[in-house]
Amino acid sequence: MKTQRNVQSKSGVYMIINTNNGEMYVGATNNIKRRMYEQSSTSSTKCSPKLHIAINKYGIDQFIFFVLEYCDHFRIREMYYINLLNPEYNTAKNQFGKQVGFNHSTKSKKLMSSSKLGIKRRDYKSREVIASKGNETKTFKSAKEAAKTLNCPYTSVRKCLAQIYKTSGGYTFKYSI
Repeated sequence: MKTQRNVQSKSGVYMIINTNNGEMYVGATNNIKRRMYEQSSTSSTKCSPKLHIAINKYGIDQFIFFVLEYCDHFRIREMYYINLLNPEYNTAKNQFGKQVGFNHSTKSKKLMSSSKLGIKRRDYKSREVIASKGNETKTFKSAKEAAKTLNCPYTSVRKCLAQIYKTSGGYTFKYSI
């Protein structure tokens, strides 16, 4: 990635331009120099998914990184530049950083839903679990015990309990009340 010289470790707003097609990405950070190095890595997860795909497609050398401005209120200024330039690689287009026009998969929605139910990881071990297969019903002290006894993967049992999977090893699982 081509960059400006003398990039400082200050907060501010930056832009990345694809020299092949002119498409842009606008970002903000509390340390522009660090972000420049993070964005230069093709394995970076700090950038927009669209930008990441484009970097992998065109190659990192086809992009230019430069500072738009150094400032303390970098999130407000980032939104100013996003509204002004309408960059193609930005997925978050409103001032609260919410992704506009992005839909989570059904599996992701179930995972997020189960995490909001208040069931924490330690609860899987401590809550009594009921496993059913046809007319057969067994009760276990924990999901881990059920998985071990029934020879089912522990992660699959947990996903059944979170209602992500329907069965594991032919068994359905639920918490006892």
